[in-house]
Amino acid sequence: MSISVPGAVLRNSLALAAEFVAIMLMRGPAPHWLPVMLGLVALMSGLPNGTDTEFVRRMLLAIGAVLIALCGSYAWDQHALRAYGRVERVVDVGTHLHTQSGRDLGALPLGGGGGGNDGLQVLVDPHGPAWQWGTEPDPEPAFWETVTGGLLLIQTISLTRISRRRPAR
Repeated sequence: MSISVPGAVLRNSLALAAEFVAIMLMRGPAPHWLPVMLGLVALMSGLPNGTDTEFVRRMLLAIGAVLIALCGSYAWDQHALRAYGRVERVVDVGTHLHTQSGRDLGALPLGGGGGGNDGLQVLVDPHGPAWQWGTEPDPEPAFWETVTGGLLLIQTISLTRISRRRPAR
C-alpha cells in the first residue's frame, strides 16, 4: 500500500491549524471551551473523509485533538506567565475582581465580596489572558509540553496511516 502524500499533508496541516486555533481560543482561566471543543471534534472526525476509517478511529482522532488543545493551552499559559508575568494587587469592583491596572479577572469566587479579596496578589500576563493566584509562576511546564508533543506525534502517524491508498483490484 502506498501513501497518498497530498492527502496526508492536507489532513495533517488541517489538524495542526485547527488545534492551533483551539489553543489560542482556550487560553486564560475561563475559556469558552464547549464551542471550541465541539468544533474541533466535528472537524477532526471529518478529516478522514474519503477513507475507510470507521467510527471508533474517527472519535479517537477527535478526542486526541481535544487533548492536544487542552494540554497545549495550559503549556502556553504557563510559558506566558513565566516569561511576561507581573505581580498585581486585586481590587473588588462590584461582582467582579479587577487588578489595580483595571484588568477584569472574572466573577468573585463563592463566598467572596465584602472587600475580602482586596490586596491579594495575582500573577498576570500583560500580553494575554493568562493569570493565576500568587506571585510565583508554576514550575516549568515540561510535562504539558511532553504530553502535547507525544499526542501530536501519535496523531501525525495516525493521519498518515489513514491516508494510505487501497491497492487497485
